[in-house]
Amino acid sequence: MSWTQKHIDFGVIKLNGKRNVRVYKTSIEYTNLTIDQDVREARWGGDSVVVYLENGKVRRYVDPVNYKTV
Repeated sequence: MSWTQKHIDFGVIKLNGKRNVRVYKTSIEYTNLTIDQDVREARWGGDSVVVYLENGKVRRYVDPVNYKTV
């Protein structure tokens, strides 16, 4: 599974607290990413969501569940 084209085309990501990232596919529909560490920033990087953690690590989410630490 990967991000839907609707998520990618809408292109909005919002931090919701310190450990939750919302990836929107419409103005009212979104997918939650619950992160186990504090998040500093999140943004799109191509067709992946790039999450910058407070501890300096960076994760690249290829879908709502799977990520690689960069």
